[in-house]
Amino acid sequence: MSATVSYDVFDTVVTRAFAHPRDLYVHLGTKLGVPDALEFARIRWTVERDARKKLPIAEITFAGIYAELARQLAWDEATARAAQTLELEIEARHLHAVPLMREELFAARGEASRLIFLSDMYLPSAVLRAWLEREGIAATGDVLLVSGEENASKSSGALFHAARTAHGGDFAHWRHAGDHPFADVAKPRELGIAATHHTHGHLTPREWAARGTRAEFASVWRSLLAGAMRLARVERVFGSERDAVLWETGATVAGPLFYAFVRWTLAEAARRGVKRLYFLARDGQIFLRVAQAIQAAEPGVVECRYLHASRLLFAGPAELESPAALRLLAAPTGQFHSRRQTLLQLGLDETDWPTLFRTGDPDANLPPAEREALADWLLAPERRTLLQAALTRRATEARAYLHAEGVRAGEPIALVDTGWFGTIQRSLEHILGAPLTGFYLGLLPPGDRPTAGEALG
Repeated sequence: MSATVSYDVFDTVVTRAFAHPRDLYVHLGTKLGVPDALEFARIRWTVERDARKKLPIAEITFAGIYAELARQLAWDEATARAAQTLELEIEARHLHAVPLMREELFAARGEASRLIFLSDMYLPSAVLRAWLEREGIAATGDVLLVSGEENASKSSGALFHAARTAHGGDFAHWRHAGDHPFADVAKPRELGIAATHHTHGHLTPREWAARGTRAEFASVWRSLLAGAMRLARVERVFGSERDAVLWETGATVAGPLFYAFVRWTLAEAARRGVKRLYFLARDGQIFLRVAQAIQAAEPGVVECRYLHASRLLFAGPAELESPAALRLLAAPTGQFHSRRQTLLQLGLDETDWPTLFRTGDPDANLPPAEREALADWLLAPERRTLLQAALTRRATEARAYLHAEGVRAGEPIALVDTGWFGTIQRSLEHILGAPLTGFYLGLLPPGDRPTAGEALG
């Protein structure tokens, strides 16, 4: 006898962009233009919950929910129908396949020839099937049963019996998978069905934190953020734990953090009248891509550009005014620093002091004592003129590049970067002779060398 394979639907093979199904009702209330979207959501959920309590199958139809909702809100037939249609449109727009399940479904369909999808759901099967086919989940010949139409639920076990009666199969040769610990695991196992518990659709602690509450309803934007984190997390199947952890970190930590930072930056820039944002290389590259994705969905008034900026290119002129800063430039305390890097930091190279390159490896890491000795020699008063000329020359070249890119004093522009102290902004302000505005992820207090303009973090 061939195997029978069935799957739960929501949070198993598809999931919503909303973190929790009930959060959709808040969005629905907003779209309907009701005075209090949260109160509307409470009424919508209460109607559904109370209706389930009255029925022995613990389910109700979509039409039944809206008949009761219309009665409580004193809606006429046209208003109720419009609200019902809008809810279906919102559900359709925010429903997505779980990509990591596609391979499993393909293999299961080859084993069982067709799949059975079972859902404790009030939505009509015709509507749900269209969504499943759109998402590439259900194929021609697959079976879909929903509790609201069958007068039977998975939780009671009756929906499994209904599927067996209508489409055949033997519980002893039946496999089911789903996310609910009772309806999809305990109950089918009680019937003799082999059941697998899939939890990928459940929110992780970080996703719950993004939703902002474990209460009945969350604000729409927070729910969509947490839902987007989940959608990104379930995007792929990984062959190693390391790859899975890296992907989840990107989906649930770095991605939301970068998105929030860039969205704040775009909003603040628009509010301040900034016309162009310059995302500084290299850290700003991912921020620029996030900004482009946001603006593709929501065109804004702020132009976003990439600036090939390095601390090396712009460093030096500002440090000439501070002996301590100049010395730190010549003898940094980082883990690696060579003779060649020392000269480059100061706008010099081997053509200026070839003697420094005649012995030993100029690219070898210098121990702290040698860094300090080299800095003493380079920063001696007799070499001040040459040093100043080199840094002035580099500043002139940098200024020409900045002007060519539209970075000029008096322009309504701002910088975007990661960083702790606004070092590049301070260097650019010195080169341009004017204050700038910078948006930063990771800004620390400026200490004794603040930027001339605003550094916002």
